Amino acid sequence: MVSDREALAEVLDEARRSARWRRLPMVHADTLATTADLVATGAPESYAGLHRLISDHGHQRIALFQGWLRGLLGDHAHARVETALIYRIGDEEHVRGRLTAAGTDDSAATDIAANCYSLMFWLLLRDIELVTPLTDLPDPDGFHDLIRRGTVEQWRAALAPVAAHPWDPRGEELAALADDAGLPVVADSLRACQRVYQLLREDDERRAVADEIRRRVKLSGLTQKAFAAYVGTSPSRLSTYVSGRVTPSAAMLLRIQRASEVLAARDPAQLPGPPEGYRPHIQ
Repeated sequence: MVSDREALAEVLDEARRSARWRRLPMVHADTLATTADLVATGAPESYAGLHRLISDHGHQRIALFQGWLRGLLGDHAHARVETALIYRIGDEEHVRGRLTAAGTDDSAATDIAANCYSLMFWLLLRDIELVTPLTDLPDPDGFHDLIRRGTVEQWRAALAPVAAHPWDPRGEELAALADDAGLPVVADSLRACQRVYQLLREDDERRAVADEIRRRVKLSGLTQKAFAAYVGTSPSRLSTYVSGRVTPSAAMLLRIQRASEVLAARDPAQLPGPPEGYRPHIQ
């Protein structure tokens, strides 16, 4: 069976000889070469190279570039390579130790190891919405085996329910399983993943509320200023709701919804008129 190192080396050699590869951004070549070196050797300079790529382009883009490699490697080889890469960068203490042993000062080694460890999250969470979730929780021994001998697809399947429903108790159950399996670093990682997705969902919810309020103002037929007065708030406060900078209370959101429905159902002639003293210009 062709090893991960050999499979990646063959793709790298073929890609470097192709005209298509020469037209691609240099960062793709750098990502592939760094990945190849990490999987093959785990050399300290490879971690430093990955750290530079992340610093220049960000965790999310480097994770997306790793996903792009699937087209070169094929599904099976890519999964094996990505699994090996996650093993390499997921052990923060080991990475730090490798770097300090090679002469990197403690502060720089800590930064590099932390940056590589953070990339592990982005790799695991990439396209996780498309993954079929793991339905049955394993026992501690099974969970230990999953972490130690599993593949990136299996890890994503275990994380998928946490990503989809970050407030579900299942997330803490998985973390407790990791604790029971003697894997405290994995437990901390699961809790961090749960918190990341809670924050992402909260951002989504704020945007959804802002969209709903804009829709309700439009439905009412009033200007934003007039609608603010109708629901008993200031124009500036309503503006913060519309922009998403502030999320209204549940009571205010209900008032906005009801007001828009009442106003939308009225005869246009019965809608609030212009301010007192207003005199239109008649030609």
